[in-house]
Amino acid sequence: MYHRLKLKKRKEIKRSWWYVSFRSMHFYAFKYWAIFLLGFFLLVALWFWLCYLPYCEQKSQCCLVKDYQLKVEEAASALKACCNGEQEVAIDNNQIDELRRSYGGSTGEVTVTLAWQTIDDLDLHLIEPSGETIYFGNKISNLGGQLDIDKNAGGPITNQPIENIFYANKPKSGKYRINVHYFSQKSNEVNVPYTVFVKIDGQLKTLTGVHYNVKENHSIYEFIIP
Repeated sequence: MYHRLKLKKRKEIKRSWWYVSFRSMHFYAFKYWAIFLLGFFLLVALWFWLCYLPYCEQKSQCCLVKDYQLKVEEAASALKACCNGEQEVAIDNNQIDELRRSYGGSTGEVTVTLAWQTIDDLDLHLIEPSGETIYFGNKISNLGGQLDIDKNAGGPITNQPIENIFYANKPKSGKYRINVHYFSQKSNEVNVPYTVFVKIDGQLKTLTGVHYNVKENHSIYEFIIP
């Protein structure tokens, strides 16, 4: 009897919260291990569905974007090369000299010749230091420049047209600018490549470009006469 009363008077030992929590987790984990294992597999499945698959899809899309970026960079490089006059020349200087002679054109201290290979009408413009422009509407300038060939503007149409501007004598000092204008479309071509030959005091420079739309005007080259 005394022993029982003594046991009743014993005080409960207070445990820390982490100890109680750990014991509870251990108890429930041992008792409901199957439910915890199922929950673990469910979490793995959710991670695979919500995280891993979207990541793979995003990575695949990134690869596609990189492919598109490479294609855009290649197109930009080709366009830059075209604008800088690095496009492949379809006609050479000897052919131009022959065509110029056959059309009755002349050369001089400065000769600028535009060539293309469609029946469309392109126009060569040469802007002088004074601001005066040599073109089909003003074929002879006050400084002595002259447009003597203007193919596909009217009359017989050819698929080997050229336009030619020349100065018989050395022109006035200053800056000159060459423009190529797509005046009118007469073919079904999507684009019209062209070549400009600039010969100054015997030195030849060849430039290229492409017109894509009617009424486009390209400023393709500038040179200075000292």
